[in-house]
Amino acid sequence: MTMVLTRFDPRNGSMQLENAGHNYPLLYRKADRKSTFQEMIGNPLGVRKKASRETIQFSLEEGDVVLFFTNGFVECPIGVEEYFGDEAFQALFDRFCHEGRSPQTIADELMKELHRRRIPGPLVDDVTLVVIKRETPLGERS
Repeated sequence: MTMVLTRFDPRNGSMQLENAGHNYPLLYRKADRKSTFQEMIGNPLGVRKKASRETIQFSLEEGDVVLFFTNGFVECPIGVEEYFGDEAFQALFDRFCHEGRSPQTIADELMKELHRRRIPGPLVDDVTLVVIKRETPLGERS
């Protein structure tokens, strides 16, 4: 079993992530107009008696977006021995973020693309998306 633990403080935009063998989250930086996978060490839960995990920390600025997802999305079959893949997933995510879409719209559009491209029939694994976007600059919250 895998997981990502996230601590987010909306007062200052700080986010801490700890990974236990899960897919690396994507962090879109509005200023850079691109996302990067947030790589961090972490063993799946229950694999070792003494878990080895790394915590990373960063701050979200206005327009930055974090995407958490399960492997059922990127490993979804779209052809014979062909899968959706990390690169296509990241390219779509970047496009939707660059267009300034809301977190709900980003998730909805990613799911639409998955269903448009995938092989018909039941999904072979769970598909979960969680999108967090900093929409107001620090200090301007009401």
